[in-house]
Amino acid sequence: MAVKRSMPLWGKVVWGLGVLASLSLVLWMLLPSVVSHFVERQFEAFGCKHVNVEIERPGLRRTVVPLVSFQKAFGTETAHLTIRGLTLDYELARLREGFLNEARIEELHLDLRGGPGAQSEPAPGEPSLSTVAATLDSVSEFLLNPRVERFAWTNASIFREQATGPFRRLKVSGTLRHEKETLTGSITFQGTKGKPYALQLTMNPHGRTKVLLHSGKGSAESLLDIESTVQVSQALHWQGSLKTNLKRAAPFMALLLPFGPDLERVDGVVQFQGEGSTKRIESFDRLLRDASTRVHGAFQASAQLPAWGENSEDIAVTLSGEVDADATGAALTLFPSSSAKVLVHPPADLLKKTSFLMPLREKAPVHLQLEDTVKARVSLGDDPSWYLDGPIRVQYGAKSAPIGIDVVVTSASGPFRDPLSTKADVHGRLWGALPVLESEPVHAKDLRWNVMGKLAFQEPAIHVEVEKGSWVKTGPLRFEQGTADLAEFYVSRALPVSVEMPSKKWEMGPTTAQVRLSPIHWGGRTITMERVGLRLQEASGQGKQWQTTGTAHVRRPQLDGEGRTVTMERVGVHVQEAWGNGNEWQATGTAKILGLSSELDEFVPPKVNLAMKFDVAPALVKAGILAETVDQSVKATGRVTHDASTNQGSLRATLAPRPFSPSGTTLSRLITPWEHPFDVTGGRLALSAAVTWGAGPRRVPAGSDNRRMPGGVMVKQGQVVIMTKDLDGYYEDVPVEDVNTTITVNATGPDDVTMAGPATVRIGRVAPGVALENIALTLRLGRLGFGDSAGQPSVDLRDVSAHTLGGRVSSPRIHIDPAQPSTRFTLNVDGVQLDRLLQLEQQQGLEGSGVLDGSIPITLNGKTVTIHEGLVAVRPPGGVIRFAPLDETRQMLVRAKPEMELVLRALENFRYDVLRALVSYQEDGTLLLETRLEGKNPDMKEAPPVHFNLNVQENVPALLQSVQVVKDIENQLEKAFGQP
Repeated sequence: MAVKRSMPLWGKVVWGLGVLASLSLVLWMLLPSVVSHFVERQFEAFGCKHVNVEIERPGLRRTVVPLVSFQKAFGTETAHLTIRGLTLDYELARLREGFLNEARIEELHLDLRGGPGAQSEPAPGEPSLSTVAATLDSVSEFLLNPRVERFAWTNASIFREQATGPFRRLKVSGTLRHEKETLTGSITFQGTKGKPYALQLTMNPHGRTKVLLHSGKGSAESLLDIESTVQVSQALHWQGSLKTNLKRAAPFMALLLPFGPDLERVDGVVQFQGEGSTKRIESFDRLLRDASTRVHGAFQASAQLPAWGENSEDIAVTLSGEVDADATGAALTLFPSSSAKVLVHPPADLLKKTSFLMPLREKAPVHLQLEDTVKARVSLGDDPSWYLDGPIRVQYGAKSAPIGIDVVVTSASGPFRDPLSTKADVHGRLWGALPVLESEPVHAKDLRWNVMGKLAFQEPAIHVEVEKGSWVKTGPLRFEQGTADLAEFYVSRALPVSVEMPSKKWEMGPTTAQVRLSPIHWGGRTITMERVGLRLQEASGQGKQWQTTGTAHVRRPQLDGEGRTVTMERVGVHVQEAWGNGNEWQATGTAKILGLSSELDEFVPPKVNLAMKFDVAPALVKAGILAETVDQSVKATGRVTHDASTNQGSLRATLAPRPFSPSGTTLSRLITPWEHPFDVTGGRLALSAAVTWGAGPRRVPAGSDNRRMPGGVMVKQGQVVIMTKDLDGYYEDVPVEDVNTTITVNATGPDDVTMAGPATVRIGRVAPGVALENIALTLRLGRLGFGDSAGQPSVDLRDVSAHTLGGRVSSPRIHIDPAQPSTRFTLNVDGVQLDRLLQLEQQQGLEGSGVLDGSIPITLNGKTVTIHEGLVAVRPPGGVIRFAPLDETRQMLVRAKPEMELVLRALENFRYDVLRALVSYQEDGTLLLETRLEGKNPDMKEAPPVHFNLNVQENVPALLQSVQVVKDIENQLEKAFGQP
């Protein structure tokens, strides 16, 4: 049986040491990779890309880092850093305390690519303000309390793509040494050409500090000279000065600042003399933050730079003042001698986006001048801020420049971290002139403006007040289908404007303004306005949304065109509410037009006042209209709707019944001058209209590429209803009374107007010498034309009847067609009383009885009337004529002709059974009556029956005026006595 032996103790110890040695060897082999990976991750956390770190195995007194490289974005620039041959020397005892004996770099390359024109997004991990502050603290800690006794580099090169001058490519070598609390250093800079520069540095936080940057030998050509002395007792007292020669420092400045390649034009000096005190504090970072720290100094600076970036050149700055600083911040006092001048030109991308600013492409001067001592302060802490107490005058542009600005900044303040929260008070004026303004839809020449006002930045809003007296003027204007010689806009009441930056909310008003326009020539018409007044009650909005209310007043506008003139005494528009969102908007309000009058070729209508209530959108217009004559004698109401997207719309209007009276309103008083042969003097007249329209046919303009343009508006359907109630008037001195009718007219266009149907017309009385009463007829008019086919329509009268002289006249149809040479119709006479006919003569002693019937054929030839062989006869059994003249008349007739004694005796009681008359009427107005009268006097039993043939000739127009028919018969009887 075998016996199992255990490992002796010393064997176990050897085995354990072997395992431990193996593990230590593995860790020793992996240490460079692990540390390199850890360092790379730290660089990446800081926002670096393409990080590569190589570390050799550390030794007991030295560690070598063969390679450190990474890429980091800083704004629009990208830094590429490569370090080769970094050697770290140390002692283990001091290394545990964080100190190095020496750090050496054999080769360093820093490339900064990109610039103002590059497009770059902020890299992840971009350092914040607190991170930058911590970095600056680390730099100060390195300079004043370094952990490396000696730091040296021999082959360092820096290239910055956007830099100019000999230091665009720069070689740097030097050494920094720290011993006995004193930092000393010597650094050499060599550009691509020219002599080298040397920086000598001595810093002791408890003694003397001196920094000297010079070229050549000695300090005769020093660029930067800094000296300070520190005295240490119970507290620390500091005195120092700084002086920089900008002309000599131009190569260094060109490396950092974008003022162009023209280094010869750089000049100036910066000087500072100051002192300070604080507690005895070892850390420079803590020194700045300690409440006991105080700094006071005076400075002077003058600088001339050829350019700054792409948009500024010829820069000249002069500053003088004092500074007082403590742990809470710094107070700055600038003296009135401080100023700055620069020549700027607007950014090219702004000019491209805003075409009407192209005339501003020329550079213009900017001048900042302190008009009095200016106080400023920078407050430090968790939320750093600043403030400025002016006045500082800022001027932009020369007198001949297209745009000029002259403002005074009285105060300003704000936080550094949020520039949009800046507060400022500014007042001044903006003026300028543009020879041409090319903008849609208005093109203007000789545009000039002078705007005065105040500007205040008050978180979170910007407040602007445009002062009274500001104006904008322009020369000739051109817009679609119209032109104007000039336009002027004046602010007559201060205009306040407020804008909230974060929310984009804005408010404007109230204000008033005046606009003066020269005659506007629009579409063949001329519009003249004496004065336009605007009142903005309020306006506000946010983003694309807006709303406003306001009014506009136009004094004596006038429209001239096509030989007609339309004048208005005053026009007022009140926008009760208007709102919009982007391209969508709507407005409601009222409008008034006072004293609307026109001068037409035919007459001058009465002056009218119009009142409208409207609802308007981009494509839809709705309006209610009230029209009333100035004397309130005529009133009309209506409503219009129009859809601009389809050119469809409608109008409904009503003329309220208006009473006429001879002593009040007549048609001739409404419309002047009235040169027509008719008038309306009584009764009521009413009218209603309904019109619909739509889009006309699309058209192809001459010279176009066959693209059809939208058509205009074309009337689709219209209807007008005319109503008369007991209407009185006259025509050529012929009274017309009690006209009652309703006429409806339809239209599809100016060339197509027709009556909707026959209209019944009733007339109470017409008196053209012989009264016609109870006139009734049915009226129908043919097609009416008001456009190219304007002319007289045909007239169709049916069932015409009238009562006159105790009887009735009638005609079944009277048709008048102006296109035909003549019109014929028959007028029937029924039951005319002879006694009524004889009463017209009003001859004393003449009376009679009898009933007359007949028919009269009438022919109308244009404006003339003829009658051929009309017949009127007494109705059986005849009648009686009695004539008993005055004794004087009887004696005169008998003396002239003795035979008249027998005739006069017969007519004393003449009973006739035949009375027949043939009627003829000639074109010259001559009426011929061939009359036959048969009968006898029953009182003269011995006398035979008497037959009379009488021919009566009369001019009817004169006859109708004098009504002397019976007297003519008497004269003819005298001439024809004795003719059986």
